[in-house]
Amino acid sequence: MIGQPVSDYRTEEKLGGAMGVVSKAVVYKVKEHFPRTLCRSEVPSQAKFSNCKETVMKRAKLISVRLAAVFALASFSVLTLHAQQTGEIKRTVLEKKDLSVPGREGLLVLVEFTPGAREAKHTHPGDLFAYLKEGTLTLYREGMPTVTLTPGEVFYVPAEKVHWGECAEKTPCKVLVTFVVEKGKPLSSPAK
Repeated sequence: MIGQPVSDYRTEEKLGGAMGVVSKAVVYKVKEHFPRTLCRSEVPSQAKFSNCKETVMKRAKLISVRLAAVFALASFSVLTLHAQQTGEIKRTVLEKKDLSVPGREGLLVLVEFTPGAREAKHTHPGDLFAYLKEGTLTLYREGMPTVTLTPGEVFYVPAEKVHWGECAEKTPCKVLVTFVVEKGKPLSSPAK
């Protein structure tokens, strides 16, 4: 059991009156974390307890490093989620057809954002033409100026261009999007 003194064989008689030393340097067995008993010896000596302390400290540092790594990964995951989609975004494919251009297909998609929703950075394997039906949408395209769009405005995103949209806080947004993309590829891929 964790934190229980090792007393299964340490008695006053076996230690030959060295009980005072053992009580000053209490030795514990930690079965769950360490398969071996820590610092167990028949007759404790100052040197052995010194080595014991070093062993325990090394293991404690190792556990601390592992915990720090776990917390770092958890924090990174939270930051990654922050960089991902926020809010609800619904995409409805209204039409999907093969085009007269070999290896290309066209899609007409209705994208609906809840107020304050934000897309994750992403790319498409083809061009995108869009018309904002409702709401106020801020469009971010890497290497291009940020644009805030109002109903009735249109925008274009070239193939493989990293971009994302964010709907204003007050009203939902509806965007009618036409994609001309390579057939057989995913419609959207997360940006690197």
